[in-house]
Amino acid sequence: MPSPSVRLLPAHETFLADFFALEDPLLIWLEQIALEARTGLADDDSYALPPDVDGVTVREAWTRIYEALPRPMVDTWHAARSGKEPADGTTVFGPDGREHCPLYAVPVDQADIDTLVAFLGACRKALADELGYGDLRALLDDASEAYEVLVDPLRAERGGQRVVAALSRVVTVLQLHDADTRVLLKAVTEAGLGARIVLTPEQGQAASRYYRRLVDAVTEESSRLERALAHFVELG
Repeated sequence: MPSPSVRLLPAHETFLADFFALEDPLLIWLEQIALEARTGLADDDSYALPPDVDGVTVREAWTRIYEALPRPMVDTWHAARSGKEPADGTTVFGPDGREHCPLYAVPVDQADIDTLVAFLGACRKALADELGYGDLRALLDDASEAYEVLVDPLRAERGGQRVVAALSRVVTVLQLHDADTRVLLKAVTEAGLGARIVLTPEQGQAASRYYRRLVDAVTEESSRLERALAHFVELG
């Protein structure tokens, strides 16, 4: 397996909520279905995944990304659910002193991101009712019922669209990798885990562009008002 590249990932509550909610039940069910098919335990009532979806590979890719997350990122997710503040996390401040969403350097294999991107493509085929994707569509609909309990129930998506929208938001954030993220990644890496980072003016400009794209990604399916509020909270 190739060495993972270091990617910039945010401890953003919406991103983390989407990311963690994908595993249970969707990715767990995908893996179980694939294992049943491999071992001959599937029966006439079992879901049949399309040939371009390997449930084991998809969950393994998600798991490797999860295991690469720094402890403070995972703690942020748990803290958001419990109402407590995460401890020992990195803090990021703009040149004007405004506190931003914490950022972390995370070793992630591009191959694992590509696996999630390919799975997203298959899910979109299922939502479009393409031939051979009917069982996947039914699985997405079933998983979305559980997903609705874990995240904001007021989002506009319904049925399988809900969980696919979450996957799309996660994939978009994982793919944020450009000159701005490299500038911020350098600042985060040099400061070290748990540091208090005050961005320089140049870094602040990169951060402004990055956070704008981040907010656009995590509010992909939100109303204009919700997106505007999210931009205001993050950028002022």
